[in-house]
Amino acid sequence: VYAVAHGRGSDALDQRWRDAARRDRRPNAVGDLLAAADELTRRRWGRPGRVALLGAGPGADLAAHAMLERPDAFAAVALAGGTPDPIRAALRAPSPTLAP
Repeated sequence: VYAVAHGRGSDALDQRWRDAARRDRRPNAVGDLLAAADELTRRRWGRPGRVALLGAGPGADLAAHAMLERPDAFAAVALAGGTPDPIRAALRAPSPTLAP
């Protein structure tokens, strides 16, 4: 199964959707990504710890944050481009995982 998560902050919808994950609201995007991974396992399209994640460009930072917050959720994480800052991610407060 190949799934694309368009969490808050992406260009998937309008400007409000994009702004919902800017600056101090960045944890919203991480929570959306983790909720998408959880939904894949809930629907049995994947198994816990067997989901792979690819973050490209600005999504690489998001993928790095998600990996650091919930390493148990992913079997593999690939970061293509972007400049993830794992120290900043480790120091920031965890985001709440959003229920679908």
